[in-house]
Amino acid sequence: MMSDDHNKAPDLPSSFEKTEAQMRAKRVSGLLDSQQNKLDDKIATMRAVGAVDKARLGAALKMMMGKTPEDKS
Repeated sequence: MMSDDHNKAPDLPSSFEKTEAQMRAKRVSGLLDSQQNKLDDKIATMRAVGAVDKARLGAALKMMMGKTPEDKS
């Protein structure tokens, strides 16, 4: 008679292979989350720097046009 190993379908992964795949998927998911968080932080920083630069540019343009930043017009 055939043993249980021979009756198992060859295309189905073993429980060990499933566990390994789940561990890899979890690691990859964690790395992706980490990279997404870093990217979100960089985007937030760039937006903040852009807002500051925009305010400085506006103040500089007003000064060049002869208006002080306190004029607000």
